[in-house]
Amino acid sequence: MKSEALWKIGQVAAPGALIASTTAMFDVDALAQKTGRPETTLAITVTRQPDRFPLSEVIAGPDTTPGAEATAVALMRRARRWPVRAANVEGGLFERLRRAWLDAADLLLEDGANPAEIDSALADAGYAEGPCRMQDRDGLIRDHRRRQRAAAERDPSERYVDLADRLVARGWTGQEAGQGFYRYPERGGVAMDCPEVAALIDEMREEKRLAPRPIEPDEIVFACLLALINEGARLLGDGVAADPAEIDAVAVNGLGFPRGLGGPLYQADRIGLAQVAAALETRVPDAPTLWTPAALILRLAEEGGRFADLHAPSADGPRPEAAEAEVAEDPVPDPETVSPDLSPEEPRSPPS
Repeated sequence: MKSEALWKIGQVAAPGALIASTTAMFDVDALAQKTGRPETTLAITVTRQPDRFPLSEVIAGPDTTPGAEATAVALMRRARRWPVRAANVEGGLFERLRRAWLDAADLLLEDGANPAEIDSALADAGYAEGPCRMQDRDGLIRDHRRRQRAAAERDPSERYVDLADRLVARGWTGQEAGQGFYRYPERGGVAMDCPEVAALIDEMREEKRLAPRPIEPDEIVFACLLALINEGARLLGDGVAADPAEIDAVAVNGLGFPRGLGGPLYQADRIGLAQVAAALETRVPDAPTLWTPAALILRLAEEGGRFADLHAPSADGPRPEAAEAEVAEDPVPDPETVSPDLSPEEPRSPPS
């Protein structure tokens, strides 16, 4: 259907008109060929809550001209978004980071935490909101359909946490439905803990013969940070992102990562990449796909390098517009001014 619509647009649009898909779930190059105008076809995505998380990704195909890409970036700036350029891969930067973040939260849920504990730990650390609350706001249906499409390729030996699928199966599809990870008596009001969801979590653990264990807030925050660091390093290593600052900008402006902490890769440099690699290695037996250290992390750790060493000169583009404006308005603190536990007493949250 999307291909047909783009073909029709390509037939009637004015010469030189920008033709943009609003999803990164399809190959931009394949869509561009359908329009007959690959030089002006690209994807422009925004978050599911653009009023709260202003990130926008501009994804060009191999034949998209620099002028068309620059026009898209300028358009997003005029719309008061934070544009970041990304390579043409399924999902783009934001979805890849978001999925890793949610996967880490899922494992924590199965191991012993509950939705409120995870969300509270991250909110206390300065995040705009936690992953369970974010999923309820976004709605659970789209992620559920994505997981269904990917089911045939899923490694059966890997841990798969199906709590969200169980919620959808009961019609509990998020805030608009009045029920998701939390209960919403007023369908848009305050999120409330739900005994039925707690029972589902217990059922899920019992089926896998998992004994829940206490999980402290520090472990929750660190596990979610590690997932973002590792996936961010993979995106850099795969060429999906050109600069570490792009990853940090996407995390801050798309996921609500604490602005005062600079971003996951900035934090990785503060921790030390050797320590990051070691922390990931200890988790590999639990979930190899999520926790196997990215090749880039291992290389930098061996060389004594940092992500900051990989910053691309702006002339080579694309030093992300979001990150540059961010630093100008709200400078990232000096490492010495941020507490070692990554939780400042007064974290600064991204603007809503």
